[in-house]
Amino acid sequence: MEIDRKTECLDGAVFLLLWPGAARQTAEEAGRRFPYAVKPQEVYADGTGRRILALNLLEEGLEDGQVESSIAGIQKIIEKLYPGSIWHKARCMAAAKVTAGWFSFVTGSLAGEQFHILFLLPMEGRMLLGSWHSLTESIGKETADFLEMLKSIRIRNAIKTYTGEKQADARVL
Repeated sequence: MEIDRKTECLDGAVFLLLWPGAARQTAEEAGRRFPYAVKPQEVYADGTGRRILALNLLEEGLEDGQVESSIAGIQKIIEKLYPGSIWHKARCMAAAKVTAGWFSFVTGSLAGEQFHILFLLPMEGRMLLGSWHSLTESIGKETADFLEMLKSIRIRNAIKTYTGEKQADARVL
């Protein structure tokens, strides 16, 4: 992936590398992309909307040793909702000095087939849940770019709560 810049996300709780042209979406733009009652806390997309990254820092607890079973459980839910859709089965890898879990799946829509990657990792005992969305025309490249982004994640520690404001006591790991 051609790297545009390191981006500070979730009010400084996370730093990661994004692709050229990626920008944080306004609440209105995010609402159009995710027209659900509960929306992601942050959404990044390029001007075309062909690639989208959504991030949530959840209150649900998650420790390093729970990642494998948690991502496998989420995959089972997706398999029930979209039978036969799993592209990459749940797996784990090192990221941000912790274990990250991820899997991918394909769904159909009026705009064509969509490729999705769901991922999670522990963050100070909480769960960072994210999703990567793109068209299916280049799954290999999208997967490679996603993995590069996931490996680039750096987490600040001492994050107590996601308040929408920067935490004064945060340190980069």
